[in-house]
Amino acid sequence: MGEVNEDNTKKFYRIKVSDGTISKYNYNGYDDFIIGGNKLYAFKYNNNNNSIVELDPTTGTEITILKSVGINYLKNFVFSQNTNTIICENNTTKSLYKINITNGNTESFNYYGYDNLAISKNGQLYGFKYTTNNNQIVELHTSNGNEIKMIKSIGSKYLKSMLYLNSTNEIVGDLITDSSTCNYFKCKVSDGISNENTFGKYDYFIF
Repeated sequence: MGEVNEDNTKKFYRIKVSDGTISKYNYNGYDDFIIGGNKLYAFKYNNNNNSIVELDPTTGTEITILKSVGINYLKNFVFSQNTNTIICENNTTKSLYKINITNGNTESFNYYGYDNLAISKNGQLYGFKYTTNNNQIVELHTSNGNEIKMIKSIGSKYLKSMLYLNSTNEIVGDLITDSSTCNYFKCKVSDGISNENTFGKYDYFIF
């Protein structure tokens, strides 16, 4: 599922991976999607009345508002399966923001701020820490966003589209080494051992 700008019209796209069949619908357009508890949620940007909303996964139609967040802009969404919690970054206040999809309760904690977040099915949270020439993959506390430890230092290279591969317990992503080179990157969270393979340029990954 995703959003496609088709002839200057935002479309909600569903693609069946088994045969490539596409279903598409006109819809409002949202800044980010996250799937949690077999439901589809999105961040709705609306100037001073932003919100997290639940969408119909068939058509992209808005079902209900999960939480209004006012002027705050949220990004880097992940979902913790063991706590039924959406975890993301509040870019307005530079804080870690959490919302329980069962009861709508929220928590917010000041934290460093990371360019990407990834989470395992068991709830281990990881972030990509941009520090100019000493970029790092780090493990974070899911409770408050505090840094637990560094998993891997990657120097000046930049990691985007970071995801957690549960089958091998690895962080994977698109490692940008310069303006023309992108590598498929894998790093074991247990010992930081990593490898890279040159591949094409991609805008997004999805598991």
